[in-house]
Amino acid sequence: MLFGAEGPGISEELLRSASRIVAIEQLGSTRSVNVGVAAGIAMYVWLQQHHLS
Repeated sequence: MLFGAEGPGISEELLRSASRIVAIEQLGSTRSVNVGVAAGIAMYVWLQQHHLS
């Protein structure tokens, strides 16, 4: 998993080499979560999908 900086994100080079790109759907007026929260959500979901939790 790769997580980009909150401003510039991930470089175009890394995006081109990614096998999958995902986004975290958000409800309400919040436009984004910080990268630490996003990483925690992504890792939690990955663990659930791989039955490692």
